Amino acid sequence: EFHFLQTGDVVAAEFTPASLDTAFWQIGKVTAEVAAAWSTADFPAKPSAWRCQRCDYRTVCDEGQLAARQASPAEQLTSAESTSPN
Repeated sequence: EFHFLQTGDVVAAEFTPASLDTAFWQIGKVTAEVAAAWSTADFPAKPSAWRCQRCDYRTVCDEGQLAARQASPAEQLTSAESTSPN
């Protein structure tokens, strides 16, 4: 089940053995990437218009600022609406 705290909605989720295998593979891949980065203290930026507009480090990251500027107007509007205090 997914519990959405803002709305109170609860949505059932069903997983197949294949979807769980895919999830475990992805978790293993990310874990290996984090372990390698941790051991070398190398955490390179992986900029993209979607990621960078939502990243907490975007104000101090040259790659992130460039990626955010290259985002489409629709992506910029969506990002501005999601960060609006209203």
